[in-house]
Amino acid sequence: MTDPIFQERLAVRERRAPVPWVVAAGTVLAMFLVGVFVKTHGPMIAALMAGAAFALAASFYFAINWSIQKRRKDTPLVRAESGALSFDGRRFGPIEAAYLQPQSENASAVRVVGSWLRRADVLTPDDARADELLRALRVDPARSITRFRVYAGLLSNKNAQTILSAVLGIGAFNAFNLFPHQWKIPGALALFVLSALNWAPSSVAVGPDGLLVTSPTRLRRKFVPFAAIESATTTHWGVTLTLRSQRTIELRTENQPRAQSETRDALLRRIRAGIAAIDPAASIDVASLVARGSRPVDEWIRALRDVTKAAGGYRVAAVPEEKLWRVVEDPAADPSARAGAAAALSGSLDDSARARLRALAENAVHPRVRVALDAVASSDDDRVREALEACAEDELKTSRAGSTS
Repeated sequence: MTDPIFQERLAVRERRAPVPWVVAAGTVLAMFLVGVFVKTHGPMIAALMAGAAFALAASFYFAINWSIQKRRKDTPLVRAESGALSFDGRRFGPIEAAYLQPQSENASAVRVVGSWLRRADVLTPDDARADELLRALRVDPARSITRFRVYAGLLSNKNAQTILSAVLGIGAFNAFNLFPHQWKIPGALALFVLSALNWAPSSVAVGPDGLLVTSPTRLRRKFVPFAAIESATTTHWGVTLTLRSQRTIELRTENQPRAQSETRDALLRRIRAGIAAIDPAASIDVASLVARGSRPVDEWIRALRDVTKAAGGYRVAAVPEEKLWRVVEDPAADPSARAGAAAALSGSLDDSARARLRALAENAVHPRVRVALDAVASSDDDRVREALEACAEDELKTSRAGSTS
């Protein structure tokens, strides 16, 4: 079967995000000015110049970002074939990722990410054309990842978050009156950093298995499987998830209450579609067989090697590979079950099966599942073992957290 070809004249917005360079330049300039002015004018002037350097770097960032984003928004001939993309014959690439991205305009968009932080948003008239473009880029729309920005902040409660933002903002501008002489500069810089992290948006990646919330520093990540979500509703701030454990998680798509929001509505539709696609009863017998359960890791790995083999007698029968694939592809299955099913298949993978696993890994938002599937596809036994051990460690932490809550 030949790859589909997508060709249409569409609006395209290209940009290159200069965040790392601007932040690095601003930091180096601030450190240089602090060092110079501490010796020549004292710590007070040095701190003021450091703040001015950061403000100048931020101004440059917003100006450059705005100019690059607005520089190119025309309607070239968009052509996608065999995973390659071009605009008016000019190739865009190499392509590292392609996914749906909500836009403020009344249109669907496919975001294509290239090397060196280069990216392009291709605006399509509807979801159907966006799916056609993804297929031409060799991305399965049914298993593609959609990314959103949310304002998670440092606190989960929005009222406490508002108070913290006010306190950090006032404290940052009055740091020299709050801290003793030797702590004025470090205190001011610490408050400015906390304020920036508090206001910086987090990202939500919604895939076929659930959603992953990642903080701006990428140090804090939380995965929520669709199988654990009972319902999703909207508020003026965003989307609220009610889990089967009766806990609630709020995803704030807005930095202030709004009656209408296209981003919030798109996030709600994507989450509800993922919940509706989940079948908790699917593959449950095989999933319980390949999941770790209460077994030690070594025993679990030894058992996975024999899953596809008839061990003799009536106690253990060979599991068909089709059933194992069903567990691997089931977003409702336990993460350790998906990783275990993939490991059980490792001895019988051909090139097409490895490509199938890599495609599943690329579209999985659970970090451990993604790493495990990619490790099995690479046929690296050491990586597979490390991935299974990581899944077991995560499972242990989750069970401990559940027992203490």
